[in-house]
Amino acid sequence: MALVDPTTGPIPRIVRALAIPAIAQALLHTAYGFTDYVFIAQLNDTAATAAVSACFGVIVVLFGISRFVAVVAYTLSAQLTGAKALKRRRRLILVATTMSLGFGLL
Repeated sequence: MALVDPTTGPIPRIVRALAIPAIAQALLHTAYGFTDYVFIAQLNDTAATAAVSACFGVIVVLFGISRFVAVVAYTLSAQLTGAKALKRRRRLILVATTMSLGFGLL
């Protein structure tokens, strides 16, 4: 896979190159949750089906929060790198990693 240089070339091509893997990941995650739901539904156990349905929603919310933390960390890290504030960037990365791990363990 070729690396994308976001500083050169037409913007729509760059956005597509960066968005396609994210969209594919989201679709695979949804397909995985749907597959779980279908197989559990075949058991004819309403409690298990309801549990899988509820868990999928919770996982999607936690994944969204984790991605939000990552996007904010990427943006602030780039800004701090440009400002040559390397100590603050190091602390930001530590806090963002801790938050993502914390939400993941939740």
